[in-house]
Amino acid sequence: MGEIKSLATVKQRADREISIDEVKLDNIISHFSGLIERVNLPPTQISDRTEVEKALSLALLAMTEAEKRIDRQQKRIKQLEKLSVTDELTKLLNRRGFLTQLKRTLSSSKRSGVGGSLVILDLDRFKNINDRYGHIAGDKLLQKVANSLKLKVRDSDTIGRLGGDEFAIILAGLPSCMVSNRIEEIQDAIKHLHFEWENHKIGVCASIGRYDYSGTETYTELINLADLSMYDKKLKKNTDKKIVSTIGQTRFYTL
Repeated sequence: MGEIKSLATVKQRADREISIDEVKLDNIISHFSGLIERVNLPPTQISDRTEVEKALSLALLAMTEAEKRIDRQQKRIKQLEKLSVTDELTKLLNRRGFLTQLKRTLSSSKRSGVGGSLVILDLDRFKNINDRYGHIAGDKLLQKVANSLKLKVRDSDTIGRLGGDEFAIILAGLPSCMVSNRIEEIQDAIKHLHFEWENHKIGVCASIGRYDYSGTETYTELINLADLSMYDKKLKKNTDKKIVSTIGQTRFYTL
């Protein structure tokens, strides 16, 4: 629903944006039409033959202004389209933009027979950071994570923020062993992410899941499979912590 409203807003902005130059073009066309009417009068009624030259000059000017208007409108449409698929906070692709790219990647993979991997990353205990330090701190952390991810992927890879503290990466054409190495690098980078807020050092860690695709999957299947892998990692991590906590609280007595 939010994405539909966003697209509607973009369309409204595009419809109501009329520049001064566009008004100028309308005035030129109006004046040009008046001159044409005068030029079409019988020769005996034309007081000044230079009106013909003026009409031709204005015609050329109107054509130039029309070309400029079309170019400006095309650039504005592209800019608004980019805004509609960009996450405002992190400047990564938003969910809509990422899923669009994922569909294209899967289509390309199906044609070429070259697979890749979808990686999904979810920050651990992010809600606790928001609750303790506030949403501004949480937003700053998301920006740092996004910047860290950008440094760990290739230019050909695609990164997006699916929502909240969940990120996704498309690693197209990367062998499975190299995907594993890349995930380890990302995990290590986030673990050592230096983040301070109001003189508090905040530790950051993430659960990362993946699914290697062949191009035969639908984008929804791929998202769900990578999600399951990520939640499996998160569940295992939480289970291991509970076991360690229980062992630490155990008391041994000698009879």
